Amino acid sequence: MDLREYLQQRGLTLDPTSIDKEFILTDEKLLEELALMWEEHQNAIKALLQSRVNSIAIRILNSNNIGIEGTIKQDALVEIGAIIQDFQKYSAELARRKKGEENGNKDNTTKEPPVIPEGEEGSL
Repeated sequence: MDLREYLQQRGLTLDPTSIDKEFILTDEKLLEELALMWEEHQNAIKALLQSRVNSIAIRILNSNNIGIEGTIKQDALVEIGAIIQDFQKYSAELARRKKGEENGNKDNTTKEPPVIPEGEEGSL
C-alpha cells in the first residue's frame, strides 16, 4: 500500500487544494465544529497530538541518519504542533464572529482585526 492509498483509507488526500484555510473560514458549520471541538476537548486533542509527537521524536532519537530523513521528521513535528495553533485560531475566529453578531453587525465583523495571520509557518 502506498501513501496515497493509506491516506485515502482514512478519508484524506494528497491534494493541497481539497481543503484550505479559506474553505474552513467560509464554511460556517465546519468552523463552528472545529472551534467547539477545541473548546470542549482540548486536553484530549493535545494528548493525541503529544502521542504522535513522542512517536516521531523517538524515531529521530533512535536514528543514526540525521540527514534529510531527520529534517523531514522535524518538519512533521512542527506541523503536528501547528494543529494546536490552528484549533486556537479557529476558535478565536468563531468568537470574533459571534461578538460581531452580538454587536448587531450584519456582516459579523468587529472593529478588531482578524485573529488569523497569513503566511506564518504552520499557520492557517
